[in-house]
Amino acid sequence: MDEISLDLYGLQDPGTLAVSVELCPELFSALTISAQISDSLYPITDDAAIERALLEVANSEDRYEGPGVSISVEEARDRFPNEFLPIVDRFDLLRKVYMAIVIAHESDARSRIEAARSGDLHLQSSHPLDVDDL
Repeated sequence: MDEISLDLYGLQDPGTLAVSVELCPELFSALTISAQISDSLYPITDDAAIERALLEVANSEDRYEGPGVSISVEEARDRFPNEFLPIVDRFDLLRKVYMAIVIAHESDARSRIEAARSGDLHLQSSHPLDVDDL
């Protein structure tokens, strides 16, 4: 494989980077989290270690807040699949945090669709939308 660089993707251009973050908030949040976690926390082997890792990137309200992604300490503990443990290094963390965020977003989206189908949630859209098409 050829060497990968930011230039290859045009990510040094602020506009391209902004749109990329908008399109893939899960990936960029996972990149941010994995880059900021201290190497001394590895291996991450249990819920307590997941909480400690999230607290390293959390705001004063004990939440990680990124574009399109918000994770509380409780959510990290409750929604991070135990099958993803242990986490041995930042590359392993990047992969597994990304997948955990994608799984959580997909689960939330399915719940909203089901709520809309049952009439418990009214979707607002600028375009005509038939919930049965979702």
